[in-house]
Amino acid sequence: MTRSAPRTPSGAEHAPRHEVTMAVEGAPAAALGELARERWRRATGERLDPPEPAPAADLWPEEDAMRPDLAEVALGIARTGPAWFRDAPATREIEALHLAAIAAARRFIYLENQYFASSRLADALAARLAEPDGPEVVLVVSGRSPSFFDRMTMDAPRDALVARLNAADRYGRFRAYAPQSPGGRTIIVHSKVAILDDRLLRIGSANLNNRSCGYDTECDLAIEAPEDGPEGARVAAAIRRFRERLVGHYLGVDPARMAAAITGAGGLIAGIEALDGSGAGGRRRLRPLCPDGPGLLGKPVAALHLGDPHGTADAWRPWRRWQRGSRGRTGEGPAG
Repeated sequence: MTRSAPRTPSGAEHAPRHEVTMAVEGAPAAALGELARERWRRATGERLDPPEPAPAADLWPEEDAMRPDLAEVALGIARTGPAWFRDAPATREIEALHLAAIAAARRFIYLENQYFASSRLADALAARLAEPDGPEVVLVVSGRSPSFFDRMTMDAPRDALVARLNAADRYGRFRAYAPQSPGGRTIIVHSKVAILDDRLLRIGSANLNNRSCGYDTECDLAIEAPEDGPEGARVAAAIRRFRERLVGHYLGVDPARMAAAITGAGGLIAGIEALDGSGAGGRRRLRPLCPDGPGLLGKPVAALHLGDPHGTADAWRPWRRWQRGSRGRTGEGPAG
């Protein structure tokens, strides 16, 4: 029996797609509900009552259906919100957490995202790559966005930033990868994941672009391992296992083999390179993304970040973004 490929509403065949989400219960779930109701109130003026208390103390699905990676762990919520409302100034927690985490990373910065178009985040990564003993930086993105609009507004600046990071990579610690299916098809990466060392795991809605840092409404969840003690070791081990499972999933290998490759090869990039292409057919599953730049048409799009404002202040003033996006103030948009 032949299995038919999934189809979009228009009848076109749906490309392979990669998603990651986080499920939570207890106090984090209650906080997310409160955030959702507040955002609904600001958008519509309608106040929604919180749900009735659950009849059962534990609502987690049966472990066979969804086994938790961590229990009894502190979790943080990072938000982005534009200054659209009189009672709500701009919120840029997501960008601030990215910048702080990149600055604090010691060994690995793993970024898996739908888009990579933020000059500010690229600046922070370039600064770490300039350090002789800085961390490895691995970026996993779609090789090509599915729509023409996204290819122009997101792929063009991404190619410019990746080319820039490749040029800044004096010590061979940066790789940008585009995943492929076992049959060689482009996998659309829609997930938003950041893993820094074994200390920080964040999963959410925010892209690595300007909009998600200051113009759109976003929400990320973050887990940080304490520096010391048994609790820190427990959380760090869970984050490490998740990274090994996630990267191993792309390469078609189990987490134990992925962990052994990272340890044996002496790093995340070396572990990926040691295993990639080792499966049936010898086909690479994480193809290196090495663009020369955004191209003639993409250069003005990338320079002006068309379709990707920093905030409401430059939403209709793209000239404010001209080669300033990486040097603007941390408010609603770049200076000017």
